Amino acid sequence: MVSFGNLLAQRLLELWAQGETLDNEHLRQVVSDVALISGKTQLTVVANHVVADEVPTEASKYHFVDSYLGVAEYKDSRLEQVTQLIQRCVYLRVGWPQILELQAEARALFGAPDLASVLWQAGLLGVEEEDDGLAHFFTMDRLGRLRLPRGLDRYVFHPSLREVCGLLPSGGPIYWRI
Repeated sequence: MVSFGNLLAQRLLELWAQGETLDNEHLRQVVSDVALISGKTQLTVVANHVVADEVPTEASKYHFVDSYLGVAEYKDSRLEQVTQLIQRCVYLRVGWPQILELQAEARALFGAPDLASVLWQAGLLGVEEEDDGLAHFFTMDRLGRLRLPRGLDRYVFHPSLREVCGLLPSGGPIYWRI
């Protein structure tokens, strides 16, 4: 909300300086910018998680943890790879077979044991329940599950990934309960 308010205020000041007012298109652009910022932030969290998972158990004993965690280029590489894996899913809504494919590709690429659950924990991958049609993401999971629920019919990427990864909409808007 703070990012939205800041970007909206900035846009309003720019428009007023030009003698214009806020219209739907300007508001839509602010929402798009916020989605891009928040999606990139959460994808960075995912990439950092992947990097941390790759640190060998002996790294702290021999003082070379920074060789993994301190190299920005290494983290950026993982961020790019995670983004590309998500882009291969094409749509915001996917089925269990696409999740399995994402998992297999991540495991082959960088040995990630459970990329889907890392995306779930970051709030970027959720499940769409048949009973109410709402998407449920980790932050709203009342059961506190750390692993993405398995074998369901429909999974949803957070709508911010439309802006970040270019995922296409499918099946109407994605709604979720706060």
